Amino acid sequence: MSKCLIKIDVDNVFGSFSFSKMKKNILLSDIHFEIEEGETIMVAGPSGIGKSTILTLLRSDLDGDFLSSLLSGVRYDGTVTKDDDLIIRFASQALTINTDERVGEAIAYEVERYLGSGEGVSERVEYWLNMFRLENKRDMVIRKLSGGEKRRVQIAERCAIEDYQMMICDEPDTGLDLVTQAQLHKMLCRGAKQNNKALITVTHNLYKNMFEYDKIMLLGRGASENTATIRYFGKPAYLSRVFGTEDLLEIFKQLYKPAKRVVEPKKTEKRRNLVTI
Repeated sequence: MSKCLIKIDVDNVFGSFSFSKMKKNILLSDIHFEIEEGETIMVAGPSGIGKSTILTLLRSDLDGDFLSSLLSGVRYDGTVTKDDDLIIRFASQALTINTDERVGEAIAYEVERYLGSGEGVSERVEYWLNMFRLENKRDMVIRKLSGGEKRRVQIAERCAIEDYQMMICDEPDTGLDLVTQAQLHKMLCRGAKQNNKALITVTHNLYKNMFEYDKIMLLGRGASENTATIRYFGKPAYLSRVFGTEDLLEIFKQLYKPAKRVVEPKKTEKRRNLVTI
């Protein structure tokens, strides 16, 4: 049985730090899920629906009560429970790499900065260059690369550190064409699986990329106005059964509509398989 890395049981996430409004300005409701070691999960949904708030919950340094949630930068009713040894690495959608460095040097620098220089650094760099198909770009200056290649270098930098149990990639496919997007998602999932790392990827673009992942989390409107919730969390293959269509555009349209009901899992299923439609 895989180890649970993080468990989120949150009834409400509030969007204002005003105590007078804390029961009125609810951004997310009924957020309950777990992430296990080695799981790959795609988080998708309309713009402004709360995907970044989910990431804030995942990256929160403090667990537990209301006071703790205030200090962590997001207010919520509930708990965010993490494995004691959990280390999370984050790859931003903004390019933050030094474009004057060469590809191989940039990845090696990140490894040495976090883990120190020693045996195994060059082997680790080679492994991740090959994982992201950058082996032929090793000696190129980063600024001369294409946008997609630069993004792969940035993610490879984070992955190569290897001291983490969970990698979060925030919209890594931004600005990429459909073919390059598909290649990138395949590389991300393959790297995670080969190294038994959990992977959380946030994206606006479902397409067929979602079938690379173990699970997909779809965020959409909740039952009440201006509140969002998890409308689906499960295997990509079952998505069409829940929403009654294989048309991804039609599924996205349903996410803009208020949730009608909650389908409770069977007694043998875990709560994290809860589906809202």
